[in-house]
Amino acid sequence: MEQKVETTLLLHIRDGLEAGMIEALLKEAGIPVMRKYPGTGQLLHMVMGTSLYGTELHVPEERLEEARGLVASITRGTDPAGMEMAEPWQEQERSPAEISRDVSLRPMALSDWPALEALWTRTHGIGLRYPDDTAEGLARYLLRNPTSSFVADMGGEIVGSVLAGHDGRRGYLYHVAVSPDNRRRGIGRALVMSALDALRAEGIQKAGLVVFQQNEQANPFWEALGWTHRNDLMYRDHSLAEEEQ
Repeated sequence: MEQKVETTLLLHIRDGLEAGMIEALLKEAGIPVMRKYPGTGQLLHMVMGTSLYGTELHVPEERLEEARGLVASITRGTDPAGMEMAEPWQEQERSPAEISRDVSLRPMALSDWPALEALWTRTHGIGLRYPDDTAEGLARYLLRNPTSSFVADMGGEIVGSVLAGHDGRRGYLYHVAVSPDNRRRGIGRALVMSALDALRAEGIQKAGLVVFQQNEQANPFWEALGWTHRNDLMYRDHSLAEEEQ
């Protein structure tokens, strides 16, 4: 009979990317790590690939001090915001949700098209193109990429979106948008992380996107999330449509 390994909470991290990096470093050191997602059910975090309420990293009790020492060494000199070291005598406190609890993320559906069209039309920096940005175009895209596009829903109103998919080699993100009244609440970051986790689950190791150079709102957002700007490439495209609309 397999012996059950007792684990204990090491960290509660709001940033899913940072949680993944620390998890990888711990595993590289031979320390088993278990992820838990507070505030969500098993089905939700499997579908979305992330949790709006942060990620908990648990390690075997006998490796706790070793894991703490390793985390302290790799995070020294960095901003500890969003990371909470659990003390063994404390209850497992829950950090405030990265976004409001009245906002939920779910997979994008074709029935979302009217709300998405309205959101994208009023979002500065998003270029819409016929016939891609139509109900028919969205249906084609979701048929090919059924698991990696998400919307942020607040009381039945769509306040954010990310359209994401891949060609088997690279992932691509389109139409990342959050309504103006709901920005700076972590919604955009949560949408992007959900899409990247979904792409990663399908074996995609790199993703890209296109941003207009003069988009003063979007470029700082992507830089803050760690997306690099390539100066060594020239973007080219070619229309297959008979007539541009």
